[in-house]
Amino acid sequence: MLSRSNVLLAIKSFSVLASLFVLAYFYDFNNALDFFSDLNYYFLFISLFFIVGNQLLSSIRFKVSLHIFGVDLRVEDSNRINIYSLISGFVFFNFFGQSLSRSYLIGGSLGKESAFFLTAVERAVSVSVLLVAAISFSLLCFGGMSFDKSPAAMIFFVVFFVVVSLGCYFFFSLSDRQLEGVSQVFSKPVGGGLFWMLLITILMHLFMLASYLCLIIGVVGVDGLSVFAVLAALLTMLGASVPISFGGWGIREVTAGFAFNAASLPPELGVAVGVGVGLLTIVALGVNACGVWVGELFLSSKKNSKIPVSETGRKDSRVFISALAWVLPIFIFVLVMVQLPVPVGVGKLTVNLADPVVIVCGMTFIFVFSQRKMWSRSWEGDFCGHALIGIIFVICSGFLIGYFQHGFLSWAFYNRFIGAGLLGLYFVSGMALSSFWGRDGIIYIARLLAISVLIMLLCEYFARIFLQHESIYVLGWAFRRWFGLFGNPNAYAFFLVCCFPIVFIFSEVGKSWGQKFISYVPAAIFLVGIYYTGSRAAFVAMVVVVSFLSFSYWRKMIPTFVLAFILVGVLSVSREIIYFFYDGAVVPHVAQDLIGSGFAAVQDDRMTSLREGWKLFLNSPIWGAGLGGFYYQQTNAGMPLVIHNSFLWVLAEFGLLGFIIIFGPIGMYAVKNLVNLTWCKNDRMYALLATLFGASIIGLAHEIMYQRILWLLLGVLLTNALPKEAIEKHPIPRS
Repeated sequence: MLSRSNVLLAIKSFSVLASLFVLAYFYDFNNALDFFSDLNYYFLFISLFFIVGNQLLSSIRFKVSLHIFGVDLRVEDSNRINIYSLISGFVFFNFFGQSLSRSYLIGGSLGKESAFFLTAVERAVSVSVLLVAAISFSLLCFGGMSFDKSPAAMIFFVVFFVVVSLGCYFFFSLSDRQLEGVSQVFSKPVGGGLFWMLLITILMHLFMLASYLCLIIGVVGVDGLSVFAVLAALLTMLGASVPISFGGWGIREVTAGFAFNAASLPPELGVAVGVGVGLLTIVALGVNACGVWVGELFLSSKKNSKIPVSETGRKDSRVFISALAWVLPIFIFVLVMVQLPVPVGVGKLTVNLADPVVIVCGMTFIFVFSQRKMWSRSWEGDFCGHALIGIIFVICSGFLIGYFQHGFLSWAFYNRFIGAGLLGLYFVSGMALSSFWGRDGIIYIARLLAISVLIMLLCEYFARIFLQHESIYVLGWAFRRWFGLFGNPNAYAFFLVCCFPIVFIFSEVGKSWGQKFISYVPAAIFLVGIYYTGSRAAFVAMVVVVSFLSFSYWRKMIPTFVLAFILVGVLSVSREIIYFFYDGAVVPHVAQDLIGSGFAAVQDDRMTSLREGWKLFLNSPIWGAGLGGFYYQQTNAGMPLVIHNSFLWVLAEFGLLGFIIIFGPIGMYAVKNLVNLTWCKNDRMYALLATLFGASIIGLAHEIMYQRILWLLLGVLLTNALPKEAIEKHPIPRS
C-alpha cells in the first residue's frame, strides 16, 4: 500500500516532469538562455528588491488576516510564520503548502481550519485583483478602452450584471440565518481587515509587476518596456497564482511562454523572465529567512515568544467556514453566467469569471471535508465516491491513450484534461453549499438564479433596442437568438434548462394568493429566456422536464406557463411600441431581423461530426481513440469539429469501458430512485432527476460534459445536509 509521503512525492515529481515536457516541446531553451547573455545586473538587483518587498508585504497582510480572528501577533512573529509558510510552498503545491504549514505553526492558537481559511481568503483576493488587471490591460492593448469603443460595452454589461445581481440578492433576498452569519463575519474588525488586505494585495502585485518589468529591461533593455510587456507580466502572474504548482515552478515558466506569445512578444523571452523571477524568488526567500534567523539569534528575549491563544478565533472558525460555504457559491452561480472573450495576440480567449473563485472554493473545502472527515457522510449515495474515482481513471487513461496514439495535443491537455480537474472543483463547491446549508442553500440559489436571469434578460432586451449595431454585434446580440453573456445561445439554453427544476421547485415563499403568484414568476422568467434562445434541443428537453415536474406540480405548472406567455407578449408589444416612437431603435431593429444564413452549414457540421464519431468509435470500440482523438482527426482533415453528441463523444474517445464507468453509476442511481418513487417524497431528488433528464436530452445534440453548471448542480443535488453543519433554522428565506 502506498504511503502518503510516496503519493505526495509522485504528485510533485509528475508536476515538475510535466512542466519540463511542455517547455521542451514548445520552446527552444538555447534561445531563452541567450537572453541572459547581456543581462544588466543593476536592474537584476532592483528586481530582487521588489520581490523581497513583496514577501515582506505578504507578512504584513498575514498579520492583518490574523487580526480578523482575534490573534494579535507582533510583526516579527507574523513575518517568521509567513516566511516559513512560503518556504513550504516549495515543498508542496504552494496553496496547500502555505496552508498546511500555517495550520501547523498557528493551529494551536487559532485552529487548523482558520489557518487554511486565511490562505483561501488571501488567494481569492489576490487572484481577483490579478484577473481584473489582466483583462483591463488586454482590452487596453488589443481592444481599446474608450467608451466609444465596442469592448467597453462588454465591460459595462458584465460589471453591471454582476454588481446588480449580487447587490439585489444581498440587499433584498438574504434569510435571517444568512443575516446572522453575515453580521458575525462582516463585523467592524473583519470589514476593516478585508479592506486593508485588499490594499496590501494591490501593493504586493505592484511590487511583483515591477520586478517582472525590471527583469525585462535588464534582459532586453528599455526598448522592451511597453504596455504589451505589462500585459505579458500580468498574465504570467495570473497563471502562476493558480494554486496547483510546485512552489510556482513549472507553471510560471509555461504560463510566461504562452503569455508573452499572446502579448505579441517572443515566447522565449517569457521563459527566460519566468526562470529569472523564480530564481530571484528563491534568493529573496533566503534573504528574508536569514533576516528571521538573525532576529532570533540576537533578539533572544523574543526567540521563545509564545503565540497567543485566541478562544474567540477558535469559536469563530466554524462560523467563517460556514459563511464561506454559501457566500462563495453565491458568487460562483452569478459569475458562471459570464463567458468573457478576452482579446489576445492570437485571437480571443474565452474566460469564465467563476473559475478563479471555484479554484479557491474547491481547494479550500477539499481540505475542510478531509479535516472534518465529511466525505463519506456527504455523499447522497455510496456510488458517488466510486463514480468520481472511476471518472478520474477514465480521463487519465484517455489522455495517455491519446498521447501515445497522436502525440501531445495542447487542446486535449488544456481544454479536456486540465478542464476535468476544474469541473471537479465545481462539484466540490456545490457540495460545500449543500453540506453546510442543506435545503436552505438550495432555496438561496433558487432566489439568486431568478434575480440574475431576470437582470440578464432585461439587459439584453434593452440593449437590443437602444445600442448601436457595433456594440450589439460585439456582445453577440445582433441576431435573433439571445446569447446572454454566455457567448453561445445553446450554452445559455443549457444553463436555463438545468437550473429550471431548482427554481421551479424551491421558489415557494408563502400560502396567500399574492405570494403564490410571486412564486410563479421565477420559473416563468426561465421559460421566457429559453424561448428567446431559440434552442431546439432545449425546447425538446423542456417538454420532458415539464412533463416530469407536472406529475406533482401541475397546479403550479399551468399558471407558470400562462404567465410566461403573458411576459413574452408584453416584451414583444413593448418592443414594437418603442420602435414606433423612438427613431434610434431602427438600426438595432434591422440587426435583430438578420437571420443567420449558416443554418445549413451548421447542420452539415453536426451530421459530419456524428458520422465521423461513429467511425472513430468502431475503429476502437473498447478503449476509444483517446482524449482529443476526434478533434485531432478533424483538424488534420482541415475541418476542426467537436462531436455534437456527448454520449457519442464518450464512446468515441473512451470506448465502451469508459462509457460504462462514466454513465453507469449515475444512470443506475437515477433509475433506482425513479422506479422507487423517491422523488415523490424528496424535492432535492425530484430536482436532480429533472436536471438529468434535461441535460441528457440536450446532450444528444450538443457537448455538455464540460458545462460547468452541470457539475456545480450535481454537487448541490448529490450531497447530504450534515446535521452538525446544516441546522435549518429558517427553511424559507424572508421576502
